[in-house]
Amino acid sequence: MEVLGNDNDHVGTVDRVAGDRIILTKSDPESGGTHHSLMCTDVESIDGDKVMLGCSAEDAKKRWRDENRDRALFEREDQGEAGPHMLDRSFEGTYR
Repeated sequence: MEVLGNDNDHVGTVDRVAGDRIILTKSDPESGGTHHSLMCTDVESIDGDKVMLGCSAEDAKKRWRDENRDRALFEREDQGEAGPHMLDRSFEGTYR
């Protein structure tokens, strides 16, 4: 399904829904080769084969989140350099 902003501009194409997020295809020209996602609460309506958002396409693109599959399952985007490798210090010396 095509995803459009309330200005009828193209945002992306739905790949799947995961939890409360709509995952957009990475093959869409707007995606830059990366999966992006939007909150389901951004959806205003669904009309046939189109998902209409309650915000402009530009605002949606500012809000979307990159869905990078390289991140660990428990890693958050806001961890930056303090990512899951911080566990190494916690368990340092535990195993020989």
